[in-house]
Parts: sequence; structure tokens; C-alpha cells
Amino acid sequence: QNNFTNDLLQLSLRSLLLALAAALLAVSAAVLLAIAKRWTTAPWLRSLTFLAGMGYAIPGTVLALALLLTGAPWQIAPLALLLWGYSDRFLAVAKSGLDAALERISPSLDEAATGMGFDWQQVLRRIHLPLLRGPMTVGLLLVFVDTVKELPLTFALRPFDFDTLSVRVYQYASDERLAEALLPALMILVLGLMASMALVPTLDQSSNNRSIQD
Repeated sequence: QNNFTNDLLQLSLRSLLLALAAALLAVSAAVLLAIAKRWTTAPWLRSLTFLAGMGYAIPGTVLALALLLTGAPWQIAPLALLLWGYSDRFLAVAKSGLDAALERISPSLDEAATGMGFDWQQVLRRIHLPLLRGPMTVGLLLVFVDTVKELPLTFALRPFDFDTLSVRVYQYASDERLAEALLPALMILVLGLMASMALVPTLDQSSNNRSIQD
């Protein structure tokens, strides 16, 4: 019983840390792409932004094979490939909200800030990031939830003997050990509920801000 409990805690911590890292990577990349798309009209950047948002439409197994073929010549560590796969697959989840939020920010704010002598870093830090705090938080939580329950990508790219909650549920279910699969499945549900509970105040604050602006 103690071994099973310790294993469950280890799996939960591992899934939690992976999901947090993937969420931070995906949202950071989404912010960079969204801001770059706002400040430049280069065709290559628009094409890159479009392609970056297609990862969610690609099956996890197909994406995992593509990353293995890409990373093998460079001998990229499996854990780095796994985080790369997460951030690529769920980039569209984080990016959609940021794009919509940036469209509601008037370009005159950027022009006024640059007219006052601010460089792009100051505009980003003082104007864009504060206004995008709500969509960034929502993107973090959505990517977190998707990463915790992601199976095909995790199963294909995880390092040896590096299971997560979703992988362990799949292994138990494949062996018809449904009773043992129950607790890891409940832990996935608990992590998802924790993220959802953290999302509610952010949505309420965003609604209040919109009401004030209207």
C-alpha cells in the first residue's frame, strides 16, 4: 500500500511539473508570435504564425514521430522532445485567446507610447503584458489541463521508466486492472479541477474589466 501511494504521488508530481513547464513554454511562444504579428506585416512571419497554430490539429502520434525524426540527428534528450511536443501541440490553445485580446487593443496605444519615447521592450512590459494578463492566465491553465491528460504524445516521447498519470492509467486499463487505474484517473481529474477553480477568478476579473471598459 505504501509503495502504491508513493508511486501515485511521484506520478502526480511528475505530471504536475511537466504540465507547468509545457504551459509556460507554450504561452511564452504564443506571446512572442502574437506580438511579432502585431508589429510586423512580413509574409514569412504570418506564414510561421499560421503553421505554429496547426499543431493542435495533428494527431499526437504523428507529431511524436515527426519530432523523433527531427530530434534523432541532433540527439535531443527525450524530455526536451516531450516538452517541445507539448508546446507545439498546444500552442494554438494559448495563442487563440492572445490574438483575440490583442485585436481589442487599439494600435493608437502603441503609437502614443512610441511617440513618448518608449522602445518596444517598454511598450511590451508596460502596456501589452498588463492588458494580456487575463488571456495569458487562461492560456496557461488550458494548456496545463490538456497536458495532464495527453496520452499519445507522452507515451511515444517519454524517457525510459518515466511514466505520468495518463500513461499509468493506460497501462492499467490495457491490463484490465481497472481498480488500480481508478486512483491515477481521479488524480488527473483533481488536477484538472484545481486548474478550473483557479480559472474562475480570472474569468470574473476579465468580465468586470470588460464591463468597466464598456
